[in-house]
Amino acid sequence: MLTSCLSPMRDIAAGGACLVNPLSVDEIRAGIRKLIGDEQYRSGLIEAGWKNVRRFGALEIAREYADLYAAVASSSKS
Repeated sequence: MLTSCLSPMRDIAAGGACLVNPLSVDEIRAGIRKLIGDEQYRSGLIEAGWKNVRRFGALEIAREYADLYAAVASSSKS
């Protein structure tokens, strides 16, 4: 995956993407060439991407919401 080096994309990618300046045609071109030409780099990004995707699974998101609601509920009791 190729994505912007700017937030929030950099934060969402969490090491699972080739980050480039979205305003630089040269960086975008270099990123695409690296993804196409460097199999080891590409494989590493794919592996990191699969690990990263777990952060966005339904159970993990539900757990984060439950924790947030619990924190809000406990702070309103004080």
